[in-house]
Amino acid sequence: MAANGSELAEILGKASSKPGLLSRMEMVRLLALEDGEDVKRLFGAAYAVKLRHTGKNVSLRGLIEMGNVCAKNCFYCGIRKDNAGVEHFRLGADAVVRMAAWACEQQYGSVVIQSGEIESEEHTELIREILV
Repeated sequence: MAANGSELAEILGKASSKPGLLSRMEMVRLLALEDGEDVKRLFGAAYAVKLRHTGKNVSLRGLIEMGNVCAKNCFYCGIRKDNAGVEHFRLGADAVVRMAAWACEQQYGSVVIQSGEIESEEHTELIREILV
């Protein structure tokens, strides 16, 4: 869909100056763009906002999966308790700390440590051990 040039300019201007304040209809208009030149204008405006807020730097985020054992049985989740088709694992504190240290040495911007949901004293102690 080709947008009216001035309408597109108005929406992109609003998106650039007041992020988060686009109406649902304005977002739909941007997502529905098909004309190559309009899409280039959208990408250019998005890149300008990115440069303004983060510069040309790229920040890496590390993800450490410390285990996929979960006490919950959410049907949408691949690691749910009753899924017999998944090979479950748990990493020890030393392995998690070693991986986090490596990510820090590589200057990752942040590290996320995640696991399945487990409510036990043993799991709580493992998390405490990692954090201390």
